Amino acid sequence: MRDLTKNSISAHIAAMSMPIALSMALQIAHQFVALHFVSQLGAAAVAGVNAGGHVTFAAIALVQMLSIGTTSLVAQAAGRKDLSRMNELLNQSLGLSFAFGIAIAALTIWLVPVILGTLLPDPAVAEAAMRFVRAQVIGNAVVFPMVVLSAAMRGAGLVRIPSLIFTATVILDIVFVSILVPGRGPISQFGVDGAGAASSLALCIGCILMYYYLRSSRNGLAAAGRLLTPKMDAWRHILSIGLPASVDLILMFLTTMVVYVAIREAGASAQAGFGIGFRILQLALLPGLAIGNAATSLVGQNYGAGNVPRVKEAFVVAAIFNTAAMLILTFVIYSYSTALISPFDTDASTAATAEWFLKVMSSSLVAQGIVYVCTSMFQGLGNTVPALASSMARFCIFSISTLWISRQPDFQLHYIWYLMTSAVVVQAATSLWLLHLEFRKRLSTTHQHASRIQA
Repeated sequence: MRDLTKNSISAHIAAMSMPIALSMALQIAHQFVALHFVSQLGAAAVAGVNAGGHVTFAAIALVQMLSIGTTSLVAQAAGRKDLSRMNELLNQSLGLSFAFGIAIAALTIWLVPVILGTLLPDPAVAEAAMRFVRAQVIGNAVVFPMVVLSAAMRGAGLVRIPSLIFTATVILDIVFVSILVPGRGPISQFGVDGAGAASSLALCIGCILMYYYLRSSRNGLAAAGRLLTPKMDAWRHILSIGLPASVDLILMFLTTMVVYVAIREAGASAQAGFGIGFRILQLALLPGLAIGNAATSLVGQNYGAGNVPRVKEAFVVAAIFNTAAMLILTFVIYSYSTALISPFDTDASTAATAEWFLKVMSSSLVAQGIVYVCTSMFQGLGNTVPALASSMARFCIFSISTLWISRQPDFQLHYIWYLMTSAVVVQAATSLWLLHLEFRKRLSTTHQHASRIQA
């Protein structure tokens, strides 16, 4: 277990964010590689894979719920040096991960085709999306225990090796995609099915590697059958912290679905352009997300130890790092949007949609970085409801405005991107205000409790 209640805050955040950023960057790189090969199958295939990826947000939301709840509670227990509680949380989260993995696999098979058939009027796009999602179903199930193992180790301050395992998983995924989608040598072309199957195969390997690292790391954490027996108090505690974060991701999924509804009459090229631009934007947001994730366990351990000044310092340092990174990326995205789109085999209409999206959305990067920092603070403090409240404000502003404006006679696609940017700015302002209230309530209580202990 790594103690994060001492030494330089900035050094900790920098050291912990680098492997996280590398892993995330490769995940997005994988998506680019997959889109590169899928784009050679046509606009319908690109739109289908993008839509299928958005629909699987339900699985990602549940994964996020377990990950955040586990990381936050394990980090606080680590701050108190309570190893038995850390192991109880790890194993209870594993039990939940098995249940969720089975449930999401069943829902993917039975429910997703209905959702895709409703949202995608183009039969070719809907068919491509369904094939992709069905091929990815095993990966959507095994990612649950893999992420829980990583989250527990991250809460204990062990970031480097779990992040490297995720990195290896993504590299394997890229290799499999480059072989299965186009077909190479004796292997036939699998098309969009190959993109989903590649993820499933790579995640199965990654889950095995994560489990064996936990067994060999000798950090005190261990998966034990006797601790898997459900304990409702532990489940409730994990889910109460993680649930608002998972609802936040569901709101993101619903936001993308609102976009698809608004542009459904614009055709497959518009949908493909939005998908490509959205993937590039995700890549730009990786540094901010990595810095936020690195700060979560740092805040959790120091909050658990009653070290209030370091909790506040963590926010300041993370906010400065995040803003600096987002300012640089704002310039890059706005100035070189055409070059960023060029690797994709797209028609002129698809490229124009993606470029408009990137140019407008680049102005929201700093605000989105602030949102990530505030969210990491809420997670470390063990109360993610304020993060959900700010996300709800963003979703309501964007969805209501977009559905209304898309029905106007002079509607243009780029109006949606302006509304999306404005909603992010509102979310950032709301998050900062709610974090101020949370600091005033929780940290003053923690400081008084720590003072009494010292006395």
